[in-house]
Formats: sequence, structure tokens, C-alpha cells
Amino acid sequence: MFIADTDTPKLLNRLLTFLSIFADYNNTNTLSIMRKLLLKQGAWVFLFISLFYILIASRYFQYFSDAGNVLTIGYLTLVTISHFVMLSLLTYLLLYVPVVLLVPNRTVAWVWAALAASMGLAILFLDTFVFSLYRFHINRFTLELLFGGAGGQIFEVHLAQYFQMIGVVLLFLAIMLFTSFRLFRWQQRRPLRGFRYVVIGVVFMMVLSHFFHAWADAANYKPITKSSRYYPLFFPTTSKGLMLKMGLVDSLSESSIDVGNSEESKALNYPQNPLIADSTAKTNVVVILLDSWYYKVFNPEVMPNISAFSKRCEVYNHHYSGSNGTRTGVFSIFYSIPGIYWNDVLSSNTSSILVDMMQKNNYQIKTLTSASLISPPFHRTVFSKVKNLNLEVKGEKAVDRDMNINKEWLSGTAEMAANPDKPVFAFLFYDALHAISHPKDFKGPFQPEWDYAKYEILNNDTDPTQFLNLYKNAAYFLDSLVGEVLRDMEQKGLLKNTYVVITGDHSQEFNDNKKNYWGHNGNYSAAQMQVPLLIYKPGIVPKQHNHWTCHYDLVPSIFTDVFHCQNKISDYSMGRHLNDSSARSWIMVGSNDNFAILEPGRITSIYFDGHYDITDDRLNEIPGATINTKQVNEIMQASKVYYKK
Repeated sequence: MFIADTDTPKLLNRLLTFLSIFADYNNTNTLSIMRKLLLKQGAWVFLFISLFYILIASRYFQYFSDAGNVLTIGYLTLVTISHFVMLSLLTYLLLYVPVVLLVPNRTVAWVWAALAASMGLAILFLDTFVFSLYRFHINRFTLELLFGGAGGQIFEVHLAQYFQMIGVVLLFLAIMLFTSFRLFRWQQRRPLRGFRYVVIGVVFMMVLSHFFHAWADAANYKPITKSSRYYPLFFPTTSKGLMLKMGLVDSLSESSIDVGNSEESKALNYPQNPLIADSTAKTNVVVILLDSWYYKVFNPEVMPNISAFSKRCEVYNHHYSGSNGTRTGVFSIFYSIPGIYWNDVLSSNTSSILVDMMQKNNYQIKTLTSASLISPPFHRTVFSKVKNLNLEVKGEKAVDRDMNINKEWLSGTAEMAANPDKPVFAFLFYDALHAISHPKDFKGPFQPEWDYAKYEILNNDTDPTQFLNLYKNAAYFLDSLVGEVLRDMEQKGLLKNTYVVITGDHSQEFNDNKKNYWGHNGNYSAAQMQVPLLIYKPGIVPKQHNHWTCHYDLVPSIFTDVFHCQNKISDYSMGRHLNDSSARSWIMVGSNDNFAILEPGRITSIYFDGHYDITDDRLNEIPGATINTKQVNEIMQASKVYYKK
């Protein structure tokens, strides 16, 4: 491009002015003064912006069900102000300060302050959304799901929701640009003073809030300790010994639970003894798993094909998953032990005993999964010993991949039928119910329905009808796929020699308990834990079972029915045979992050920091309920038997 001579001096002057910012970096008094001024002005800007942090944090207030007394309100006031002011100032220190030290320019300062603040506010807003759905904050696990190579398969976002998210980010940016510009300009005329005193006040509030929590923890004052879980990046102090020495509590609560295992070896002793089983088994085993299968839609109107097939099966009407999420729900099926072992199994690449048994008996392992086996990393756990593992079925959307599962499966059943001496273990994992979607050209019988899952508008007063109709239509569509698989097996004679399991990894709540829970991974009530279970065995006498069963019971049943395993079940499982109808007093479910002890009419949810909630099966807190320390200790000891001593 040609530049006229008359413009050259202007361009050179501008270039020289810009370069002068970086020249004589350590020796220019003007730049040093400018840096101090911009750092001071920026500090006030981020202090003011902390009000926006607190405003967004008010979205967490709906969860403070025990905040009705003066002491708890006072504590939450201290925590809310100090914590979110500190988060804003942390953004200032980590993002704003380094840039201003490098480029002490007023325009760069106010623009970058707005950008940094917008990023912080957007992340906080996203966290409130994630928390409303799943009751956990953005953390390493959620980031791994989102960016671990299969995020698009786990979270399907509609185009309208992308635009809404972009709109929110742009709104934050516009507000922050205006706010930052006005505050920088105002401080040029009227410099603000006393910043250090404001910070001292905030630090004092923070220290006081942590002191309150330390006391509440020692005194087992649940309204405070329970409320402390709802804010992101908040790690309250505990100091039972100090509180006792100061005489602020008479004695330490015997109800507090230490779920740590820091002094115990994590080496697995799983199974406890070598498995002795029939090595001549030739019965095919097919596990059909429906992600997020809401047990209330398992009926002839919504799922006619599976319902018709159930008349040839043993059906378990009170069956629970081992967790409320996919990772440890699938884990409970294949390992038959609680999800608290997940990290140890993952770190040691310990294969599933179910898959090990299949390989020992020379079964062909076939995996056809809509969601990738990489995230969660089932390729490093459940199927870690399987060579040439099929990690996923191709397809852009969940419904595409689900249809491709059928195409790939149906293309191989003729070979299965022709080679009965080569038994197959197949895992078919469908995802349409998790995505809550069906093909665009599919007109389901349940109308009206939403165009897509509008999580962003859900609240405790939302009428679930159209959302539930969308889910029912997705179930109706998925039922047609499973029906196709079952009919094909019937036509090719495979059902004469195939053990079929049809169930879900967990359920899917539609605010069943009126506590504003939608989806899964949020609580341990039946709405998120109960799933249908059908077992088909060649020559079976169909039967309906109403006793309490669990995913832990699947491996013992398969080992007994197919492989005639001679070991006692406790060698490898926390379950029992599915047809054992003796009374069950409890089931331990969940993961290493948090878990629950389920009892008839009672749920004890225990969190990583040792605190707990006791509710009825509808998530209503049981007045005056106390934890049975002896029983919990017995359960904890029972759950540790697969660690080496």
C-alpha cells in the first residue's frame, strides 16, 4: 500500500509514541508514576466490580434453606461480602496487575480491566448455571468432561443456547467497558483514598467468617457448615482442637465423620481371592444400557417394544443404580463395588472383573457406545485389558450415533448366529435420553413438546409437561431402536443362547421432589437413582420382582447364572444375586467426591469434608435426625474390604 509523504511524519510520530512505552523501561520516572496511578485506579475499579460478583452470587441464595436464624444470616453476610470481594481482587492481581506493569497505558488499562472483569463474571455466572443443574461447581471433573475429547457428546447445546450464552458474555463486556471507562475517568478528576482501610475491613470479615465456621464445625452447627458448600472456591477453616482449647465447645461432636483415608494403603485387593468359574461357558451376554433412563417412562405407551419384551423377562421394579451419574453408575455395573474406588481403579488401570471373566472364557468383546469410552475414561478402567477397543460409534449428534449403533450391531449378528462356539459379550450404550433429543423428522406421540431441552429457563415453578413430552418422545424413538435389536436377535435365533440385560446407568429427574432438581448428579433420591432392569435368560419363567435390588447385584447374578462362579459373592462384590429377596437395610452409593447411605425412607448424604444431610426419600430434612455413628462406621469398614491391609 502506498503512503503519501504528507502522512509519513504523523505515522512515524505515532509509532515512536507507542514504542516509547517500552523504551527506558526501568529508568523513566513518568512511567513509574503512571504504573502506580493505574494500579491504584484499577484496584478501585475491581473493588467496585465486586458488587457485580455479589449480585451474580445471589443466585446461590435459593439453596440456603437453613439460613433463617440471625447467626447463620450474619455468617453468610460476612462470607458473601468477603469472599466475592476477594475473588474480584484476585482477578485484579492475577490478570490486571501484570498487564499494567508491562504496558502502563491508560487506554490499555481500562479496556483490559473490563475484559478481565468480564471473564471473571462470565465464569461465575456459568458456575451458577452448572450448580443449579448438578449441585456441584465448575471443577477439574467438569472441565475434563467439557474439554476431554468428548465434551460435545456429553453436553449437547442447542444453537439458541449458544446465542444466549454469547449474549450474556457481550452484555457483561458492555457493562464492564462502560463501568471501567467511567471509573477511570472519574478518578482522574477526583482520586479516591482509603483503599487500604477497605481491604483491611474485608480481610477482617473474611477471618471472622472462617472463625465462625471453625466453631460451627466443632459444635456440629449444621446451618453454617451446610451453607458453606454452596460458594465456589470457598474452603472454610476447621479447627476442632483450637475451639476445644478456647472453651467455645464443651466436647467434639461424635456425629462428625472422617471420610479420609490418608493413612491407609490404597493398593487394591480386588477381588479378594482368585475367581473360580466355569471356563466352558458359551452363552452370549448382551448389556443394553440407556443413559439417563427415567423409570417412570418405562410403560407400554412410551416404550412399547421394551415393555412387550419385558413379558419374557425377569423384571425388577425397585432397582437402583450405584450412583446418580454416568461415571460411577457404569462403574457400579461392571465392578460391583461403590464408586469411592474410582480414583484407585483409574490410577492403577484395573479392569472390570466382568470383562476379565469374559476374556478368561474367550469371549469376543464388542462395544458400541454413543458417548466415547474416553470421557469418562472407561478405556482406562472397565475395558483397560481389551485390545483394539472400539472407543465410539461415529455420528454428529447422539441420535445419529444411536442409529449407527444399530447399523453396526445388525451387520454382525449373522456372524454371531453362525458361530455359536464363539461367545460374545456386547455392550450397547445409547445416549438419546441423556441428550433428550430425537431426529428432527421424527414426530413423537407426546405433544406439545419443547424443540430442545431449555435448561436455562427451568426453575421450581416450571411446568414440566412440554419438557417431559420431549423426553418421552426421545424414549419412544430410542425404544424403536432397542426393539429393532431385540427383533433381529429373535429372528436369527440368538435369544436361544443369549443372556440380555436392559437397564440405565442412572435416572433423570424432572423436579419430582419439588426441590428444583432437573436432570441427574444432584441428589440420591429415587428420582435420580431408580432405573428399570430387565433380565432375559434362555428358558426363563417370566416374573416380576418388587424387592430392593441394585447395580452391584448384576455381576454376582451373571457370574452365578452364566459362569457358575464358586467364590462367595463378598470376594468381588458389595451386592448379592438379584433373586435374593431377603430384606436389605442399606445401599452405599455415589463416588469419591460424595456418597450416600440409602435406607428405606431415609437418605444420608455424606460430603468430602465429612459433613452430612439426613433427609427422607423426598429430600425433606428429618427433624431431629442424628446419624447412626456405629452403623456408618460398619458401612465404611465394609466398603474398605477391597483395599489391601
